[in-house]
Amino acid sequence: MVRRDKTINEANIINAGPDTHSIYIENIISKAKPGCKVIDVGCGTAHIIVDLAKKTDKVFCVGFDTSRAMVNTTRKNSSEISGICIVQRDSRQLPFRDGSFDIVLNRLAECSLSEIRRVLKNGAVFLQFGLGPENEKEILNLFPERYEKDTFFIPKKPEQWKNEVLNGIRKIGFAKIGLDDYEEISYYPSIEEIMDLIEMVPLVEDFDGEKDKGTLERLLRNREDGKGVQITYHFTILEATGL
Repeated sequence: MVRRDKTINEANIINAGPDTHSIYIENIISKAKPGCKVIDVGCGTAHIIVDLAKKTDKVFCVGFDTSRAMVNTTRKNSSEISGICIVQRDSRQLPFRDGSFDIVLNRLAECSLSEIRRVLKNGAVFLQFGLGPENEKEILNLFPERYEKDTFFIPKKPEQWKNEVLNGIRKIGFAKIGLDDYEEISYYPSIEEIMDLIEMVPLVEDFDGEKDKGTLERLLRNREDGKGVQITYHFTILEATGL
């Protein structure tokens, strides 16, 4: 599942539910001990390791991303923060020795779980911020034949989706696996903001704002007075250790 960091104007968007991102950050900080080495695979803007470097002492962080443009921006954003190194390479082949890191992070980005396991020390921690099957279900239900397959998590058996995730990562060589999920609701003030969201992530194949606007207007039926059009966000936080 690959997603871009949100860049739309969120000033008028109302959010309800737990702040899963903050929960994820605090979980990372609780695991980061002085002297440990951390890599964020698919770091994007590197805001996670920047937060980590600011809030912890003597932690060395590597931000890893496949996008050269993103890496160039990230290097500028983190240039004045010590203990951060930004690397641009293919995330499916991490250029590090086996067991190089005490903590491996991955947030909504393409990665190779076998490579993550390889560079993680035995007994060390992998923390992944991912998507649950209910994420943006309103859009999925409107475009069941055109949703972006790499963006959504569609389990083989919806009622057993957690087992599917846990069994998959267990086979790669992880143990002590835990998976928590959190549901957040955002209310967008208009269909135009929903259209921006669909195009930015992206969520729908061959999306055309003019042609598809009529379909999106069905969401107005779920509009709550004073809040806006409801979109569900379903996030997961997976924690596992290397065998």
